[in-house]
Amino acid sequence: MRVNAVVLTELYIDETGNVVSTRYVGGDERFFFPAVSKATQRWKFQPLITSGSPSKFILPLTFTLTWRTNPLAADIHIRLTSPGNVTPN
Repeated sequence: MRVNAVVLTELYIDETGNVVSTRYVGGDERFFFPAVSKATQRWKFQPLITSGSPSKFILPLTFTLTWRTNPLAADIHIRLTSPGNVTPN
């Protein structure tokens, strides 16, 4: 049996490309948000350049987590999707 959870987030990225915070926006399982937030703190992005200078930006991301309930098949798949809209902050 497969189980799915969806967590909608916004990542706040600073001028150097570091994730400075992650905000829970919605989804099926708020329970998974702390793990998602902790994982994203290690991510690094290329800075968004606006008018020739690095800028802060907000990146909306949807995390879709899928796993099997069989303990012998403990595989977890994570799919990330973004609408492609990056908002300068």
